[in-house]
Amino acid sequence: MPHADQDRDFQRAARDLLEAAVRKGAAAPRDLAYLADRIAVAEGRPQEYGTQFTMPDRCTLIMRPVDSREQVNRRRQALGMPSLEEYEAEGRKHMIPADCAGKTN
Repeated sequence: MPHADQDRDFQRAARDLLEAAVRKGAAAPRDLAYLADRIAVAEGRPQEYGTQFTMPDRCTLIMRPVDSREQVNRRRQALGMPSLEEYEAEGRKHMIPADCAGKTN
C-alpha cells in the first residue's frame, strides 16, 4: 500500500499536514500537488495539477480529467512544475514502450 490508496481518511489527513508544512516552507509544493490530485481522482473530481494518468493499454497514456488545462498550467507554473504538455511528453517518453512508436496515444 505505497500510496495508502485504500485509506482516503489517512490521505486527507496527510494532505492537511502537508499543506501546513508547505506553508511553513518545510515540504515541497509538488508533493502536495501529487497527493491532492491522487485524492481528487479517487473521489471522482478533476485534478488541479494534472499529475495522474491511466494506461488503458501498454501503448496509450491518458491524463485523468483536469478542471481546465489553462488553470492547471498556471498552478503548475506557480509550483515550479513543467507545463502539462511537457509533463505528458515526458510521461509518454518514459511509460510507452519503443515498439509502440507511431501508434496513437
